[in-house]
Amino acid sequence: MDSAPVLPAPGHGKPQFWDLMFLLLLAACLLGAIYVGVLAYREGAKTEVTKRSGEAWLEWFSQQSSERSTDAYPHPACAARPGAKWGNCLAHLIGEGGPLHGQRNAFNGSPIRTLGGCGAADRSVAGHVALELVTPLPPGAAIPFIVVPLAEDASIAEKVTIRVSICELDGSAIRVGETEF
Repeated sequence: MDSAPVLPAPGHGKPQFWDLMFLLLLAACLLGAIYVGVLAYREGAKTEVTKRSGEAWLEWFSQQSSERSTDAYPHPACAARPGAKWGNCLAHLIGEGGPLHGQRNAFNGSPIRTLGGCGAADRSVAGHVALELVTPLPPGAAIPFIVVPLAEDASIAEKVTIRVSICELDGSAIRVGETEF
C-alpha cells in the first residue's frame, strides 16, 4: 500500500519575506505616482497663470482698439498716428506705471518678456508672451494670411491684427487669441 501524501504544515499566518517585499514595492509605486501627480499639478498651475497673463494682453489690445485713433487717447505711445512704432508702445505698456507693468513669469518669477514666437526646444522661453503680426492677403491668395513676429520697428499707425500666444514649458506655443489693435 502506498502511503498518503504528506500535507504541508499550516504556517503561522504572517506574511513571508517576499510578501513584505511586494507590499513595499507596491507602496513605493503608489508614492511615486502621487509625487508625479503633484509635479504635474504644479506645472499645470503655472501654465494657467501664464495663460491669464496672455489673456490680460489680449483683453488690453481689444479694449484699446476702438479708442486708439481718438485725440484724447490716454496712451500716446500706442496711439494710431503716423510714425507710431510697436517698440515705443511696448516700452510704455511694460514700463513703470504702464497698464501691463508688474506681470511676472510663473515659471521663474522674472518679469514677463514679449517674444516674436516660442522656440521649439528652447525652455528659456517658458512663461513669456509671444506677439505676432497677422497680415491678411488679398482674396483668392493661396494662403489667407501671413504671420510674422511683431518686431519693435513694426508700424502701428493703423489697425493691425495681433496674435497673442504664451510659451509653455517645452517651448511650444499655446494660442490665446487674435484681436485687432
